[in-house]
Amino acid sequence: MHDFRFRAALAGAVSLLALHACGNANSASEASLGSQTQPVQIQVPPAGQLPTDVTPLAYRLELKTDPDADSFSGNVAIDVALTAPHARIWLHSVDQTVLS
Repeated sequence: MHDFRFRAALAGAVSLLALHACGNANSASEASLGSQTQPVQIQVPPAGQLPTDVTPLAYRLELKTDPDADSFSGNVAIDVALTAPHARIWLHSVDQTVLS
């Protein structure tokens, strides 16, 4: 009887050690992702014109107007030529609501 308890306790201890050594799958993936992420860099919008390596080529506007309404809606597409890679391009506007 004493031998059975010892074996059961030993098997339980070995099982706990094995489970602990395996670790949490989420914590391992979070740790690997954490080392690959870059800090977010907040940029202040520029006050001037487009950079010299960004050239607008064409504008397409589709506007929905109602003479009795105080506002209008529509879509704008701007084709640009880039001579250097950009993570973002700032566009200036006043009192616009961008939905998508």
